[in-house]
Amino acid sequence: MKIQKWMEAFLTSETDTYAILQLSYDQPEVTAYERFESLNGLARQGKQPNIYHYEVVYTAPLLPYKDLDTMLEEMYTKFNIDHPEDFRGHHSLSVSDIVAIRQNGIVSCHYVDSFGFKELPEFLKPENYLKNTMYTLRLVREEVYSKYNGHCAYCGCRLEYKDMQVDHIDSRR
Repeated sequence: MKIQKWMEAFLTSETDTYAILQLSYDQPEVTAYERFESLNGLARQGKQPNIYHYEVVYTAPLLPYKDLDTMLEEMYTKFNIDHPEDFRGHHSLSVSDIVAIRQNGIVSCHYVDSFGFKELPEFLKPENYLKNTMYTLRLVREEVYSKYNGHCAYCGCRLEYKDMQVDHIDSRR
């Protein structure tokens, strides 16, 4: 659920590059109904692409191009017909995958949709990191609560989920 180190490396790269992101298989119960789904299909589910559901499966230097749409279509063909030997994607470039392009320090993300590509201007915005971080923290909290069967990991006392916090012990004793 966290942004991988290679994604951070992609985002901070000093050279023009691109990355292919595919939905992660780490949480199939979360991504099963997103995989190979068009943007309209996601919208019908009340969803939108979430960076924390994706993983980077390929990065490479970005070669000069004249037209973004043509370059994306050529990339689609390349990763379906004659993909590079070092491509380690789960499948060929398909609907629900994202091509992230970093050029002159600016990143744009393009969703592989049913027909062509759709730019995702909100995909990497900082406020989305915050929203997704809060979601991740909730998941971690639920996991810890479940792991210790509703008990404090330190003293063993029973805790209600709503009362769970980093330190429930009153230090004034």
